Amino acid sequence: MSVFMSQKGQWFLMIALVGTLASLSPSVEAAEKVLPDKQQTKLLKQFRTWLKSIKTYSVAVDAIIKVGNHKKKLVGMSKLSGITDKRMRIEMTMPFPKRVHHSVYTHRMLTIIYGKRWQWVVTGMYAGKVAKTQRCMKLDRKKLAPPNEPFQAMYTVRGAGVSAGRDFPGTFRELLQIYPVESVTLAKSAKGDVYKLRGKLDPQAAYTYLEKISPWMKPTMIKMKIKMLKRMADIAMIHLDAKTLHPVELTQLSSKKGTRNMSTTMRYKDLHTNIALSPKMFTYTPKKGMAVRDITSMLLQRKAMLSRSAPQKTTPSKAPSTRPIPRR
Repeated sequence: MSVFMSQKGQWFLMIALVGTLASLSPSVEAAEKVLPDKQQTKLLKQFRTWLKSIKTYSVAVDAIIKVGNHKKKLVGMSKLSGITDKRMRIEMTMPFPKRVHHSVYTHRMLTIIYGKRWQWVVTGMYAGKVAKTQRCMKLDRKKLAPPNEPFQAMYTVRGAGVSAGRDFPGTFRELLQIYPVESVTLAKSAKGDVYKLRGKLDPQAAYTYLEKISPWMKPTMIKMKIKMLKRMADIAMIHLDAKTLHPVELTQLSSKKGTRNMSTTMRYKDLHTNIALSPKMFTYTPKKGMAVRDITSMLLQRKAMLSRSAPQKTTPSKAPSTRPIPRR
């Protein structure tokens, strides 16, 4: 879920909240019932209508990863709050595995704030509640994020969603678009009935979607991303509470069997929608003495380098000669 890298004195943090999620749903006590087509269509329409009605939200998320035959592993706990398609705040705690010795450190903390202009990224290494080290970066959203894609800031820290930079409702809108629902079943569990929406990756829909939201991206990059999804996460499953139609779990996994296949599950709880949120949640003031690194220019250079419209470099010395070959 998180990868830290250090090269030439620079540090980067990568969070991929998309992957395959191992299911944490309660065990099914009875056989699942497949819904008739008309009922499936009606349920999907109701779910999409509910997603559109969300103006603000607050939700807690547990991320669990399972690799092959290994046990499920909790890799992060998050809290997401936001104003749909405008502001977002992600607070994440990532515990260190017990088998790994990190001196006195017990966990990492990551806070990402998408404010009016700046996106703040604050990371820290903690021992209990005490912060041992903290670092801060910021980037200019006005220069990096398109108006119609407020969280597409060309940064490696990804909020949620398959493409990157998706808020809570946006994640599900995206999944329904590129993973068309093939079946809906009703299952009984210890915590109540749940609807299970199963979708399979549509490569053409995924290509069209990614091309639209990332016009700077080269076709080869889009194809590589879709190829990775086909190999690692070609199935998406959304579990909805049967009474409220609120999502309780999101799972992406590979349909191929293998001991190295990875699955990741996002389990949602304490969900509240259309609530009052303080504007202070989407601002950040660095502590006195904290070094703040502005990475806007670095990301603009990266964007220009990866852009499909970037001019191709030519090497005149290697260009084929048009002169006739002299005869000996």
